[in-house]
Amino acid sequence: MVDRAVSEPVLDEEEEESTSQFRCVDCGVLSPPTQTSHTLISAKHGWRLARKKLPDGSVAYEWRCLKCFNAQKAKDRGF
Repeated sequence: MVDRAVSEPVLDEEEEESTSQFRCVDCGVLSPPTQTSHTLISAKHGWRLARKKLPDGSVAYEWRCLKCFNAQKAKDRGF
């Protein structure tokens, strides 16, 4: 089970340049390695980042792959 509260980056320590990856909070798939999270939000990769307010009032960020984002969006709209 993937922790839904926060999607922490998975760092690749063997790369010469700093790269990171994230896990989808719904299906757990690993994002493509990138040097900036902005690349994931591009049309090429289609990942989405959402803010979620936690019961204690703090905010967490959740990464979703395009498939899970579309499913969540449909669920939120009642489809």
